[in-house]
Amino acid sequence: MSSRYHLNDVASRLRGIKVAIIGLGGTGAYILDFIARTHLEKIGLFDDDKVHIHTLFRIPGFIHRAVGMKKVDALAHPLILIALGVQNEVCLSSGRTDS
Repeated sequence: MSSRYHLNDVASRLRGIKVAIIGLGGTGAYILDFIARTHLEKIGLFDDDKVHIHTLFRIPGFIHRAVGMKKVDALAHPLILIALGVQNEVCLSSGRTDS
């Protein structure tokens, strides 16, 4: 985090907080990219869609091999790499909760 933009203050305020991101499209993916670098206790990812070739540009640091993968899986892997050494827990769900 950069002290120049007071992001250290934001990161410290998020320490120990649990967050859920519902929808990992253009907005959710970028929110995830930012908050993955903070000290959140838990990040829940919820999206039942797959990555498509025409939506790759919406994923920060996209990887071509992500095409066809579920968004929660494609985006959780880099998140886990970012969070190495941090006691973060990633909760993944690609299923719907409605009956």
